[in-house]
Amino acid sequence: SLREYAYAVYIGAFSSKSSKDENPLNYLRIKKSCDLLRSGEYSVAEAAAEVGINDLCYYYKLYAKFMGGTPREQASHNFG
Repeated sequence: SLREYAYAVYIGAFSSKSSKDENPLNYLRIKKSCDLLRSGEYSVAEAAAEVGINDLCYYYKLYAKFMGGTPREQASHNFG
């Protein structure tokens, strides 16, 4: 939501001590990619690119950090 995005931007601006991976905007990107994957219309690579993460290895790293698992596990759990 817009409120979540605004909060993430606000927190991100003041969290210079946090690592690049822990950026609240990355959490929102991963969360949005989950919605795209659940729709069944996007591959993992397409969902990652759609949220602005073009390095698939980095996407998998962030996904595991925030969601605890892999996008494929999530997809198989949702559709399996």
